Amino acid sequence: MVYTRLATTTDAAELARLMQLFDNPPRSPQQQAELMHNAPHERAILAEWDGAIVGFLCISFTHMIAQPQPFANISDLFVEMVYRRRGIAKALVQHAECLAHELGASGLWLITGFNNVEAQALYRSFGFKDWALAMKRVF
Repeated sequence: MVYTRLATTTDAAELARLMQLFDNPPRSPQQQAELMHNAPHERAILAEWDGAIVGFLCISFTHMIAQPQPFANISDLFVEMVYRRRGIAKALVQHAECLAHELGASGLWLITGFNNVEAQALYRSFGFKDWALAMKRVF
């Protein structure tokens, strides 16, 4: 059975491990804890399966001058391959939605790759709809 909870800096080693599996650069637990401490606007939600941390979701909250409610953005969602298709991603998104409601957000936004059709299908199954085109400029 899946259990979700907010991550703390004591979870830094496991979060660093999962981040690396998700294609991020390797980090020490201390580096991960520092990143968590320096990002007060973002929170990580962890998923546990039989006591093992097997997935995470990162959600950030930003206040904008154009709207009274904060903007809630899912920036990362990852579940270890062997634990997929067990409802873990859904539980993480549901936890994020509850947190967004608690903090006054009007909804959840996310960006996923054009070619990541598996993730797009997953998000659509949770009720997400195509909304905008995201663009970036790298410096």
